[in-house]
Formats: sequence, C-alpha cells, structure tokens
Amino acid sequence: MPCAGAPFSPLNTEGHLILTQEKALRLAALGLAVFPVRERTTEERGRTKRAKTPYTYSGHKEGTTDADQIERWWSRWPEALVGVHAGASGLVALDIDMGTDMSTGEIKDGWNSLIEAGLDDLPQTVTYSTGSGGDHYIYAAPEGVSLGPDQNHVTPEGVRLDDVDRRGGSSYFIWWGSEIPDSRDAFAQAPDWLLTPSSPTRTHDDSATHDIPQAPFTGGVAEWLARCEAGEPAEHLREYLADIAERQGSIAHDEMIDFQRYLVGCAADHLEPGIPQLLDEFRSLYVDFPEQPGRSWAEEFDAGLRGAIEKYGTFAAAPRDIPAVDHKPLIAGLGNEFMAKWATLPAERTREKLRGHVAELISDALKAGRSPLEAAAIGWRSPAANAPEGLCALQFDKDSLPDVWNLTWHIVQHPLADRPGAEEVSGDRDPFPGKSVRLLSRAERASLAPWWGDEYMSVMSELRDGVMSEQYYRANRWIILSLIFADKAFLPLKDGGKIIFNFYALQLGPTKTGKSKSIEPIHAIVDMFYLGVDTPDIGGDATAAGLQQALLARDGKTSYFQADEAEAVLRSWSDEKNEFRGMKLRITDYWGGRVGAMQRSTMKEQSGKTARGFLTVHLTGIEDKLAEAIWPDDWLTGFLNRFIIARGQVKEITREQALVRIGQADGKDAAHKWYETWVAKFRQLATRLSPEGEPVAMDADEDVLLRHLDTQDALDAIADSLPGYEERLGNTLHKGRMDVAILKCAALVAITEGRRRIQMSDYLIALEQSEEWVENLLWAVQATDLTPRAREVARLADLIRANGGRMEVAKIKRLPKWQGRSRDVDSLLEELLSQRVIDKLTPDAKDRTRDIVRIIEEAQ
Repeated sequence: MPCAGAPFSPLNTEGHLILTQEKALRLAALGLAVFPVRERTTEERGRTKRAKTPYTYSGHKEGTTDADQIERWWSRWPEALVGVHAGASGLVALDIDMGTDMSTGEIKDGWNSLIEAGLDDLPQTVTYSTGSGGDHYIYAAPEGVSLGPDQNHVTPEGVRLDDVDRRGGSSYFIWWGSEIPDSRDAFAQAPDWLLTPSSPTRTHDDSATHDIPQAPFTGGVAEWLARCEAGEPAEHLREYLADIAERQGSIAHDEMIDFQRYLVGCAADHLEPGIPQLLDEFRSLYVDFPEQPGRSWAEEFDAGLRGAIEKYGTFAAAPRDIPAVDHKPLIAGLGNEFMAKWATLPAERTREKLRGHVAELISDALKAGRSPLEAAAIGWRSPAANAPEGLCALQFDKDSLPDVWNLTWHIVQHPLADRPGAEEVSGDRDPFPGKSVRLLSRAERASLAPWWGDEYMSVMSELRDGVMSEQYYRANRWIILSLIFADKAFLPLKDGGKIIFNFYALQLGPTKTGKSKSIEPIHAIVDMFYLGVDTPDIGGDATAAGLQQALLARDGKTSYFQADEAEAVLRSWSDEKNEFRGMKLRITDYWGGRVGAMQRSTMKEQSGKTARGFLTVHLTGIEDKLAEAIWPDDWLTGFLNRFIIARGQVKEITREQALVRIGQADGKDAAHKWYETWVAKFRQLATRLSPEGEPVAMDADEDVLLRHLDTQDALDAIADSLPGYEERLGNTLHKGRMDVAILKCAALVAITEGRRRIQMSDYLIALEQSEEWVENLLWAVQATDLTPRAREVARLADLIRANGGRMEVAKIKRLPKWQGRSRDVDSLLEELLSQRVIDKLTPDAKDRTRDIVRIIEEAQ
C-alpha cells in the first residue's frame, strides 16, 4: 500500500511498466467495477470527446469485473485510463484538488481547506497522486449510507471544504496510481466527516462529458432548449432510456440528476443532437413512476433540469464558429512582435514545422488572454496554416476546422509556454509542460533534505545582500562540485560505459544581472582547493586543436573552459573559415570523457595518445544575442542538447543594498572564510572517496533507479507535448542528456554527504534542480526555432510596422543597422514580398530610390 502522497510510479514489483489493461484486470480481481476512460481529448465522428470521459456508451454504469469484457475494451483502446465505478465497487474516493482549474483559471487548494478545518490528518489507506497534481484517498464505503458524488464536500457539521470532492455512489474516479493493493483490506474505513448523506442540491458527477463552465447559463429552460442542436438522438442514449422504462420506477433520484446533467453537458458541448427530445421522453418516463406520498416526480425532474442547465448549460464554442471570428483586431491587439510572428513562415516549410508554428501562435494568443475560440481563429487564418503543407492545405479550407480546434484544445490542456493559470508539469500520465515544470510530488518536495548547496545559496545571498540572480548561483554549485570531484568518482553502466560528473552550462541574462560576479566563487574555491597549482582552468579561447592538446595534457584531471560573450564564441565556432572551426564537434565529442588521439610529428609526447577528459564548459552571455547565434541544427547535432541553461534577471535594489560593504572577519574577508571552510570539507571528502586518487565507482539504491524510470517517462511526455519540437526535446530531455544530468547531480549530493551510494534524498534534490533546467530548455528550443536570417526578416517587418506600416526603401538602407547592406535589405524585402507580408509601391518608375514598402494588413 503506498504511503500518503507517494509519487506516481508506473512500475510493478518486477520493475516493468504496468499497462493500463493489466491495471484494470488487477483492480477487477479485487472486485472493482472498471471501464475505459479517454486519455486525451479527441475528435470522433466529427464530435469532440473530452479527456477523462468514458469510452463506453453508458459511461461509468458499464463498469464491470468481467475479465473478458475488460480485455475486449483495452484491445480496442489500449491507452485508455482506468475508470472505477465508486458505488458498484463498494468504495468512496476523497478527491483533493490542487493547482489551477484550466477551464476557469481558479486556483485549487484542497489541502488548505482540510488544514483550516483541522481534517488533514487522514486515515492511512490506498492513495496516489492524480493527473492534475492533486491526491486521491480511496476508502471502503460503509453499508446503509447513501454516498453520492459531492463537489466541495460539506461535512455533517455543515463545514464546506472547497476543492475537496467526494466520489461515491453513482459516480466514478480515475485510478491514476499504479500500485495495486494485495487485497481489499488495504481500503481503510472512511473518516466520519466524509460520510455526509447525499443531498440533491450538492451532488456532482464527473461523468458528465464537459468541464465546469466558466459562467452559469443565465437564460430560462425554454431558451436553452431552443438553442440545442436539432437532429435525431443517438441510439445509445435511446437505449438507456429504454432500459429506464423497463425498470418501471426503480430509477433513483441521484441517477435522474446524473443523466440530466449528462444530457445537458452533451448539448452544451455540441456532442449530441436531439437532446430536447430525449429530455422530454425522459421526463415522461420519470413522472409516470408510481406515486409516493409527499413527492412530486414532475417538480423534482423540473427542478433538477433547471439546476443542470444553470450549472452546466453554458454552450461551448465549436469548430464551426471559427470562421465568424474577426481575427484582424485580435492580432493587432497582440502587438507588433506577435503580428510579425503571425505573418512570418518558418524557414523550413515542412508540415511538422508549419504545424509547430501555428501551435506557437495559438499558445501565444492563449497566454495573452484570448479565448480558445479566438486563438483557434488566429491560428486558422495564419499564413503558416494556409501554406501548401499547412494544416488547411487549401486557403481557409473549412474541412480543416476540426484539426485547428483539436490543436487548440491540446494546447489548452498542454500549454507550450507559461500562461496565467497554467498547471504545473506533472510526472504523471498527462504532464502539462508550461512555465512551471513539476517532476517532484507534493510529498517529495516537502521531504527535501538540507545539503551543502542550500548553505552555499544562503551564504551567497548574505554576501550579496540578497541582490543576485539565484539561477546563476544554483547552477554554479554543480560546476564547483564537478571541478573538485569529477575525476574522483563515476557511475558505471551495465553496458560498460560510465557517467562522469562534468557539466556543460549556458548562463544567460541581460546585462547587469551579475553573471561575472556569480563566477567569482567558482574560481576562488577551485583555486583554493588546488592550492593554485595545476588548477583546472584552461581559459576560454582555445581552437579545436588547442582544446584537444590541453585535455591530452590534463589526462585524468578536471578541466574548466569558461568564456564570456557566448554569442560571439558560438558565431566563431560556426564559421568554417576561421581558426575556431570544429569546436562544436570537439566539445560534443568530449562530453562523455574520451579525448581522442592527435597525430603530430612535432609533439611526440602527445602524438597517438588518448586521454580521460573531465571537461566542464561554462559560457555566459545575453540570451537575446545568444538566440541569434544559435542555429536550429545545433539541437540536432547533439551540441546544444548537452547544455544546462541558467537564466538571470535584473533585480531592483534599494539604496541600502547599493551601499558598498567593507568588512573583515578574523583578518580575512567573510567570503574567504566560508571558502576555506568548504575547501577543508571537500578535501576530507575527496580523500575518503578516493584514497588512491583514482576514480571510484558509485552505486544507487534500487528505489532511486525505479524513481528514475518515472522521471524518464515524465521527460519523454514533456518532449512529446510540445508540437513541432518533439525531436529537439527528445534528444535533450532523454537519450542520455537531462536524465543523465539528474543522476550526475544526485551523485554529487551523495558525495557531499560522504557516501558512495545515491539515496532517495540525494536524487530528490537533483530532481528539484532539474525542474528549473527543463523550464529553461522549453524556452530555448522555441527561442532558437528560426534561423538567423528568418529572425532578420521578422525584425525588418516589425520595423516597417513600427513606422506606420510603410517606409521608403531608401530610408531603411540609411538606418545604422542596414548601412552598407543594400543587397541584404533587398533580399530580405524580397522574402517579405514572397510571403505576402508586404507589397511595394513605385511612385516614380524613373527613380526607384523612392520605392515604398508597406505591410499588407495596414493597406487593407
């Protein structure tokens, strides 16, 4: 039985991934009535089917323990989630919501509600984290108590628990966990406060095929029925009504309410036609049931329908609504930079790149507060969507509306970038890779142990009076530890390979963010450790041959290559005509630790020899300039994929913080005293770790390796969830890059604790650091999407817009940026003309210097 808050772990006891069919069969063997649930929002027969809704016709009511039926279902839907009919399984689920509700933007914090009510000390039972970052606690349902579903549960004492729901009776929950109890004894008895009898005014069932609407439907029942889609009702809904008729009055009030809400949700989300007809037939059946003293079936039905329409009847937008949206003012309202991006095609006009560009436009629009319908219209009207290989194939092809609509909803659920209300990225089944990446569970984050790196950050903050870009210093902790311990230990792999503890780092930020200042402790601590003799610093201006020569000379020792102005460095490495050509390839090759031989007759002492290299590369620069120096191919060659990225920000400082501090501590400055303390500790650790001076093999606990499998799954899911960037992210987050960086960090934490074996506490610290690095990688792959030329094209279009949408060509060429680049300007303008972003006016055919270019949208 998992402990409270245990991390999601899709592993069985043998360490193999549990398929959802296997999970469903094992739950059914315990007597749980299971059924398949959609794992994602899909388009089926022209209708949108939302994620987390049943695949089955009658929803959760088809839950079963029959193994043959379960196997048939999962052979048809092999990736389906496992739904559990709570009442039929004899269970009641406590659903604690956390994070942000994507449909309303509302912050959910169920744990806070429990803590404020003094109810957070929950009985131990089967529990797991949900797909959206909350928690499920599964209890045995007591006999003789009607426990229907209950949103914002109210205790018997009348205490309302916001964001705490109960799933019981005729409702269902998704079994997100993968650890299956051995018997039903694992399900503890529910706490008394969860056993409030069902009340029709508070029930809620997540089996409805819609999200809670952002605002209630304010019209009357007649108005709502008139707006429903006409047509013949679906056969499976008619079959369900026929089943009710055959039962002759055995339908419970809760089931009536559930089915009303289901039908209202189907109509509001445009999923089924003919809903008014079904509701009329349903009412006729319900009011004809045998009379009971003091009850009016008609009044109960009508009251339930009014409540369902008010709460769930707000009509959602549909794909067919997209063409009616006027996209022009929407685009103009998003600013010149967005307009330029909208009008520009990616350099590579493959279907994948064009789709990725449309996805970015939709994501940016959502981030700026546009509705899904507005964002979809912006994407559908874009040149990228309507290019020959784009989503629309033909100009504004209405057959493409469902594709654009589905892409929009995919981004709503899996944001491409930080946007208000975006959920955290989860390591569970459906991660949401937004700005905040979450690889740790709530319980894991609460259990993080203190370590040397925390002390380092505290001391640096004190020395800097709190004015520092924390990301720089957090990354530099690992560089310090790498330069001291990388040549003293390694992680062996079963295939004979080794993981060495070096790092490649990009430290990016605007000017005046303290990049140079943050590097000072690295040099000071490392120089002190090596007593200023044979220090790892090999400079930062080597050629490919010079770097190889330096690493051969430092065989078996750590080396530190540090360079400022990374944008200039990368440009020189990309230039095949200068002396630095080949540096990207060499640095890529040396990441794994092997330095190949060089054949030089003039250097006989090194010629023909190989070396063990422990190279750490540290480049600092301005992120905007660096993005201009990076080509998309740098991700595909494996060069950029090996770098971790730290991004700094300008900090506002007070007058007190700006005061120059002059002080001594025992005759030495305060920083020097701390460095001496740390260096003394590191020397002791190094001697204990590697008494003979040779690298020693480290190990890891079994639970760490199993947890690392979860991390790899989460990284793969994040890579797959960013349309158009799957290959870049896949090569960076997994396949021996980010996942290996996590293990390197975990090993270095273990070393600072005096151990040769990685424990879970070490691994969780490393995982916390990696969340930040993954966030930065999500930014970097998008920031470097276009080639430098494509960026210049976009900037030129932006310049024209900023000048009222029209400029004389001669005036452009006189600007400082373009002086002496007349041919470049003509070439860029030709590109904009071919993309139909601009047109050209010729006032005087005899004097072409007076030609004017203008933005097409401005001319319309």
